[in-house]
Amino acid sequence: GRLFMHIALFNAKLMSMVQVKIFDRESNQKYVFEKPIPGSAFKVAEGLYGTRTAYQKRKIDFVFENELERDELRVRLSIPKKGDFPGVDGELRLDTSKTEPQIVSIPFGDHRGMYSHKGLFPCEGSLDFRGESHAFTRDSGYAFIDDHKGYYDYQMQWGWLTGGAYLDDGTLVGINITKNASIDPE
Repeated sequence: GRLFMHIALFNAKLMSMVQVKIFDRESNQKYVFEKPIPGSAFKVAEGLYGTRTAYQKRKIDFVFENELERDELRVRLSIPKKGDFPGVDGELRLDTSKTEPQIVSIPFGDHRGMYSHKGLFPCEGSLDFRGESHAFTRDSGYAFIDDHKGYYDYQMQWGWLTGGAYLDDGTLVGINITKNASIDPE
């Protein structure tokens, strides 16, 4: 597809962040929206069954609706134009019926660690971006989720690689790996 997006609501207790990164393969340009907000600005849902995480303030509407019991996750976002970021508006629906998510526990040491609930799912919906409407269908659009919580060091370095594609036979494949503070990276 033409657009690669990374969208996130981070909550690090003292500080939180709304983050949208969009790479347009046609123009070879990356667009970034990052808004630091108070740590109490939203509450992260506990789990992905019948829950919701949202930040809806100051012209920003960013909602994750988690309905794994109905085989669906939904993302709605409306982020205004700011600086070099052209704004984005739309909704995506992820079909979780054909993929079993992976849940891992990653040790950091000294009684610290993280869990991560990951999955790769077909998605459908549309996004308005740079004056164009971009349609996503279940046979060509896909989305990763990486819902996680961890007890990190105050200083850390994190490398992340994510990619995916539909093979010629229609099979959806992807990779989502990190190099982080794990004491057992295998």
